[in-house]
Amino acid sequence: IMWIVRAIVRYYTQHHHDGSSHLLRVLIPGAGLGRLAYEVSTCRDLIEKGVVPCVEANDSSVTMIFAAQNVLKMIQRQQQQQPQVDS
Repeated sequence: IMWIVRAIVRYYTQHHHDGSSHLLRVLIPGAGLGRLAYEVSTCRDLIEKGVVPCVEANDSSVTMIFAAQNVLKMIQRQQQQQPQVDS
């Protein structure tokens, strides 16, 4: 999955040189549990360059959508309980 994220970062940085904040829209069809969508939306390399990732993930399986929603809720709860401190 990370090779896809690195390819997105490389492509975006090669085609946008002015350094201003940009909206990066990414559609991920067949997203399954949504890991790729999560990795792209939280990619520190993009965010540090002023890019605002707007990621839409979809899947035709209701079961996978439900599972992905529960996984994301669990991640959000963990982050609220254990906030990360940047030094």
